[in-house]
Amino acid sequence: MRRFVPEVPPGYVKLDEAACLLGIARQTVLNQVRAGQRDAIHVTLGRRGGLGVQVHAGEQGQLDTSTATQPPHDA
Repeated sequence: MRRFVPEVPPGYVKLDEAACLLGIARQTVLNQVRAGQRDAIHVTLGRRGGLGVQVHAGEQGQLDTSTATQPPHDA
């Protein structure tokens, strides 16, 4: 696959969206890309390009906040 593309291809999302979907910081996503743990491409559309990061369906929502412990409610 080419590394420089005019549009974000299917399976790839913008850097901020990837961080949000994965529940991790933008810098952590960048570190994963640099370490080769995550695939990324450079989107060259318009004046503002950006990084497209591949996020697999099984990875989305790794940090599930619905199971976080809640403080007990006083009755």
